[in-house]
Amino acid sequence: MSSRLTFQRKAVTVFLAIALSLAASAAWGAPKAQPVPKKPQAPDLNLKSASVVLMEAASGQIIYEKDPHERRHPASVTKVMTLVLVFDALREGKITLDDEVEASPSATRLGGTQIWLEVGERMKVSDLLKAVAIASANDASVALAEHVAGTEEGFVAMMNEKAQELGMKNTHFANPHGLDANDHYTTAHDLALLSRYATSQPELVQLTSIYRDKLKGNRDKEIDLDNRNKLVRFYQGADGLKTGWTTGANYTLAATAKRGETRMIATIMGAPDAGTRMAEARKMLDFGFASFHSILVAKGGEAFGSPVRVKRGVPDRLTAVLAQDFLVTVRRGQDKGLVSEVELPPGVEAPVAQGQVLGYLVVKKDGIEAGRAPLVAPVPVARAGYFRLTWEILWDVLWPGSGR
Repeated sequence: MSSRLTFQRKAVTVFLAIALSLAASAAWGAPKAQPVPKKPQAPDLNLKSASVVLMEAASGQIIYEKDPHERRHPASVTKVMTLVLVFDALREGKITLDDEVEASPSATRLGGTQIWLEVGERMKVSDLLKAVAIASANDASVALAEHVAGTEEGFVAMMNEKAQELGMKNTHFANPHGLDANDHYTTAHDLALLSRYATSQPELVQLTSIYRDKLKGNRDKEIDLDNRNKLVRFYQGADGLKTGWTTGANYTLAATAKRGETRMIATIMGAPDAGTRMAEARKMLDFGFASFHSILVAKGGEAFGSPVRVKRGVPDRLTAVLAQDFLVTVRRGQDKGLVSEVELPPGVEAPVAQGQVLGYLVVKKDGIEAGRAPLVAPVPVARAGYFRLTWEILWDVLWPGSGR
């Protein structure tokens, strides 16, 4: 009788252990959410533009802002999102640079800046990208949108989905070119978020850095492509991204420049004229580079922390690595005394996907967080089979705290 009761108690213990293990698995080992860096103190730059943001690209830190969340028409700065989605499609293998795109009637009937596509004219994706990135061609934007999504409406849906993914909470797109529409708006802050993502794609930035080029396609004569973003020629380190103007938007700009490890992003909405737009972009970028710089903490792929136990996984240990290069932005002259800390849970639950965030590498100065970067799984880890799972559960029950 005594042995029977002992067996029953063991069985109940094993059952409770399994239930508790399953109930806790979702929360066990979950990394902390990544906070938004705080905006440092900055002088008033006395800008005339309606709303602006100055952001350091590596950390996403806002250095300067003025009415950053005011919704306004973006004009052709819209095309930064158009370019982003086309390059996403290229990277995912959905389209190629050599694809020939046939111009539809809807692509050819637009006003504004164009390369004067004719209905049925065929042009490669690579040429259309140049037309959008350098010359801001509305017809090329629609042709690319239709090629990527099948219809302009489908592409607009992709634009809004991507905006949500990037945290652009005060943005709604109605077209891929930027001509004014009632439900087509964004903010200087959201444009900075979009620009930060765009600058992570070197091929995109390489295109927007071109000041002057020619385009022929299948035509008899070449046409000139001129970039209205004068910064890419006359400002040190400038390599993008896009200018814009409509009657509803006034003058807009998403500008970026890189010097050394430091990349700054300046977004401007509602500038009164083209001269003010460029002058105020320069003023913001000058302030950013003069006051702050980015420091490389560690390279992407470097391992940090003790191996993390993968509960119910094969293998059952995993060393976290940095997802990408980790830079922090500090005021010039205040880069001493930086301390790195690793935030990792003791374990995570299998299965684990490659690239899954396991924790964070955190940099602090004087006890205050200066930046953090995700530590991820370098390889996938499968969930163990039935017999392995049973053995692990029994081991945890019979020898708790063994650290297996």
